[in-house]
Amino acid sequence: MSAAVVAVLLALLPARKPSSAEEVEALVARAFEAPEAERSAILGKLRALPPLKPAEAREWTARLLKLARRGPVSPLERENFLYDEEAKKGRYLVQGKGRALLIGLHGGGGGVGDAGNAQSQWGGSLRGLMGVFPEVTEKSGDAWGTDREEAFVLDLLETLKRTVRIDTNRVYLVGHSMGGFGAWTIGARNADLFAGIAPFAGAITPQYDPAGKIVGLPDGLLPNLRNVAVWVYHSLDDPRVKVDANQYAVARLGELSAKYGGFEHVYDEQDKRGHGLPAKGCGPAVEWLAKHRRDPRPKKVVWEPRSARKRMFYWLARTGVPSGRIAADVRGPNHIAVEVAPGAESGWAVLLDQRLVDLAREVRIDVNGEERFRGVPPLTLAALVESVLERRDPELVFPARIELKR
Repeated sequence: MSAAVVAVLLALLPARKPSSAEEVEALVARAFEAPEAERSAILGKLRALPPLKPAEAREWTARLLKLARRGPVSPLERENFLYDEEAKKGRYLVQGKGRALLIGLHGGGGGVGDAGNAQSQWGGSLRGLMGVFPEVTEKSGDAWGTDREEAFVLDLLETLKRTVRIDTNRVYLVGHSMGGFGAWTIGARNADLFAGIAPFAGAITPQYDPAGKIVGLPDGLLPNLRNVAVWVYHSLDDPRVKVDANQYAVARLGELSAKYGGFEHVYDEQDKRGHGLPAKGCGPAVEWLAKHRRDPRPKKVVWEPRSARKRMFYWLARTGVPSGRIAADVRGPNHIAVEVAPGAESGWAVLLDQRLVDLAREVRIDVNGEERFRGVPPLTLAALVESVLERRDPELVFPARIELKR
């Protein structure tokens, strides 16, 4: 029987409570091997289990993180291939050692682009970081903006986590030209995975009015960067990428900072550098980024989900189709306030652990000023499994999940 047929049959079965500890163990183990469609059915069965006691939640967390480290590992030779060595697919270069990780994206365009170019630009500035330089699997003009290459970067990061003890609070994404565009887009869509990004001479594609004035940027990017350090470089005389797009993006970061706080950024605007690197090279930006650590549980989170692949973001989750923007704020001890656009109040969930709130006491969650939850959050195996499966990150494991239903 094929895996697809098994997934369909599991989905059709009622989400009954597993009948034995052995069945629970088997379901959990299967969740880490099954295709995504089957995982949903497994999580449905795990949700039928009674809540965990705190000691049980801690024990399960340790076990789940061990399961998360199973699977293919990444060779860390100078040149490697994530997907298919014979077909040369998923090429990436490695330089240096260290628990902190810099991922450098190359420039290019249709038919061109090489990981060696990114390594030559950023490799001399690693200063104790491990540098990994992926090469797009298909060389198109907007490659780093495609779901295909975003998946490659995320697959590579996930595999690296299984291979070495990466400090997941010190992962940085950088790039020049098309790689700068990739640092903006992949970094913003997945901002909870990175401590900092550095887009050089590459910009988010803006929206222009008929007169040629920028009137906006695509949704689902800049608002997500509230808790990420951002260093933007551009030269005024760049003949390939107009500087106005990054000028607009930086101004927008300032507006978002005034509204929500956060959005720490540096704008390094130079002249007479053309489409090249800054006068002092990449070193100043890398040194600045390396001083920043990701806070996996920031007191305020702003999220504009636009990717169907992205279901969790820091301590928030979505339960439906991505829609609108959500801002969640820990206002006081065990009090969380959530703001969303009118009409989009449902379809979200808040993820909780002991570092965010006191799980032994009553928690209150308001949505747009209306109390949506009050009580002691139940600790569940389903919440733990789902958060570990989604990120495989020991810093982003949550035993409680509160659905924000009306």
